[in-house]
Amino acid sequence: MSNEKRFYVKPVFGSWAVMDRNTNKRVVAYSRKRDAKKTSDGLNRIRKEKNIPVMKARLKTTDGYKHYLT
Repeated sequence: MSNEKRFYVKPVFGSWAVMDRNTNKRVVAYSRKRDAKKTSDGLNRIRKEKNIPVMKARLKTTDGYKHYLT
């Protein structure tokens, strides 16, 4: 098994995007790198594969955007 995490942070035009390595798509973007890092770390801690799409969908909502930041 690879040592790489599924979710990682990537700079994108002055903001920081949390990217999904499996789909190569952006999950969510933040203006601060530390916020993106907290979110990617939180997503990488999810154990059950079926919970990942649920959390990705939640992060795209107004309430879910700050889920890992508080």
